[in-house]
Amino acid sequence: MKTVNKILEILLIGAIITLLTLPLIAQEQDTNLQNLQKAKTEFEESIQKAKAKIEESLDKKIAFSQKIGNLKAYEFYKTELNEFKTKGKVPITIPLQEYNSSIKMATSKLENAYRQAIKSYTQEGKIDKAKEIDSEYTLLFSNELPANSEWHGHYTFKGKEKVLGDWHIKITERTNTGFKGILESDRGAGYWTIEGTVFGKAIDFKFISTIRGGKVHEIDHKATGTINNGSMELNVTYYNPGNTDEIVVKLATGGK
Repeated sequence: MKTVNKILEILLIGAIITLLTLPLIAQEQDTNLQNLQKAKTEFEESIQKAKAKIEESLDKKIAFSQKIGNLKAYEFYKTELNEFKTKGKVPITIPLQEYNSSIKMATSKLENAYRQAIKSYTQEGKIDKAKEIDSEYTLLFSNELPANSEWHGHYTFKGKEKVLGDWHIKITERTNTGFKGILESDRGAGYWTIEGTVFGKAIDFKFISTIRGGKVHEIDHKATGTINNGSMELNVTYYNPGNTDEIVVKLATGGK
């Protein structure tokens, strides 16, 4: 979810710049830029609609918990709603198939719009403009996580320095801004499949299924962080029965 918030932040900056240069754009009647701006607006609207459905579902759970007098459930759902609104932390109690599908479709449309704008400007001989849009495209959709890349490193408890164990991630598939992979921890003690997204330097993923060594509840674990020039830093939330733990993971591509 943080990746989506990041792309919205970048698009907001772009919208401000567009407003400042609006007189020049109007004079040129730049169809390419107009089409791209339309795609950005549609992306933002799609994301807001998807988020609104999640919030509506949580609101219903909160109301029902209050109605039946379940204080613990009420406070739990209130916390999930607050963290979703303020931190972009996706709730674990809401089915996310529709939400994830909406995010994926909106992202794919926006990426195609950028590609088309770059292609059109190049065909029209407006190379400087093509480069400008390409730079923005790279910022949003960089490929710092290619298929078959491998990442090695270690993890610690958040706020602590003592190394607890090792992580190894192999990326098995890349599709637009999405990816799938295999995560190995503690020298093979645990294996999981993971799926996530990358926008620019922002990355997030979920534990999808246990291959070996993990427990059933571990598929609820989530990771968010940044990736930059062959280094990755992640904040990982472990949802265990009765409590949650947070660890910090530092990885490098190709490293051991």
